[in-house]
Amino acid sequence: MNPITYSNNLKIAKAKELLSRSDYSIKDIAYSLQYNTPQYFSKAFKNSCGLTPKKYRDILAEMND
Repeated sequence: MNPITYSNNLKIAKAKELLSRSDYSIKDIAYSLQYNTPQYFSKAFKNSCGLTPKKYRDILAEMND
């Protein structure tokens, strides 16, 4: 695995944690993980997980209800 892929995987893992354990906005999560825009973060997250960050959070919320 190259360094860029490794770094992206770490960011996505941290994003999953923040989406599941915090009320931070997706925008705040994107910037805290050093993505240039929330849109790019959403695209990277969807490419990695198959879901947008919002959909991921919504599914987790449904599971916890």
